[in-house]
Amino acid sequence: MAQLHRLIALVALTAVGPGCKWWRRRHPPPHRAAVRNVATVCYDPRFVTGQRIERRLTGDHPAVAGSVGARVFAWRTADGVAAWWEGMRAPVQVVEGAVTDGPTVTVQRSLAYVGWSDARGAALRTLAQDASLGAPTRWEGASHGALAIAGDYALWVARVGPGGALAARGLTDAAPRVFADGGAGPAVAAVPDGFMVAWTAREGEATVLRGRALALDGAPRGEAFEVQRAPGVMGAPSLARGGDRLLFAWSDHRSGDAGLHVATSDLRGRGVGPVQRLSIRYTDDSVASVAAASRGFGVAWSEAVSGGAPRSYLARIDARGRRIGSAMRVAVEDDSGMLHPSLRWERAGYVLAMARADGTLELRRTGPLGCDAPLE
Repeated sequence: MAQLHRLIALVALTAVGPGCKWWRRRHPPPHRAAVRNVATVCYDPRFVTGQRIERRLTGDHPAVAGSVGARVFAWRTADGVAAWWEGMRAPVQVVEGAVTDGPTVTVQRSLAYVGWSDARGAALRTLAQDASLGAPTRWEGASHGALAIAGDYALWVARVGPGGALAARGLTDAAPRVFADGGAGPAVAAVPDGFMVAWTAREGEATVLRGRALALDGAPRGEAFEVQRAPGVMGAPSLARGGDRLLFAWSDHRSGDAGLHVATSDLRGRGVGPVQRLSIRYTDDSVASVAAASRGFGVAWSEAVSGGAPRSYLARIDARGRRIGSAMRVAVEDDSGMLHPSLRWERAGYVLAMARADGTLELRRTGPLGCDAPLE
């Protein structure tokens, strides 16, 4: 009888123990986290570099803004600036005539603000989704204008006057507020209680990248702070805000050749992290496009490859300013050069606009790694 009891107990333990389905469902074995090598995953031949947005546009210097359902593109044409809300039947001509800077585009609710510079100065015009255009707003004598929107406040920053001072103004303000004596840029981003601006300026044999906080009306707050200092020339900076972090991108010659560098800080410019170099073939007259993503930032830029046609690249940066994986070429399936990338983050991934050497624009959606899922 004792042997029978032991046999029954053994059968019961086997039925309900780790070997049975019920036990495995209640006590799943620990799985090792899947590791994806984001440095090389997009070079897998099964992966594609992005889905084209089904619209062929002609021009160069594209800019993209907005989000799903309210995405707008602006670009230079042979005779001015055009813009297109995704879903519109045809692009709209925003301005006619030679353009020296831009365009830029910013979206606030159902209005897009398209900006550019010409011989008269900086200008802005609103575009609605029904293709109606607002009257141009001009800032006479200004150049390199950039716009940021914080809630109901829009702030315009640009270089003004014969000395190239940097100033800010609201769209309806007559008098600009100077926040720096001069420099290259400026770039601007909205922060919770106002705006942050960044620019570069020469100091003797070195160049300094600086930032400064501005109030909602453009009035300077506190003193300018130093982000980075490097020997030689620095290009105009790019600036993006993601959560409680700022990303600065610029070119300098600290490693000999011109290189694209990035660094992050808090929203007051404090705690600037280590500098991360993304490229050694960048040029001082290039400007990277930066976008805040779900957990960090994206940086897009263009550079020539081994003296050949230029290519557009995308790199992912974490909140500490460190590159995630390596930069990747965005368009690899043909030999057409890709220039002037403009980057926008959306919840499911990135949207990129680039100019091709044949005079057309490439509009693409990509996945969160900068590439799409494998083709089956």
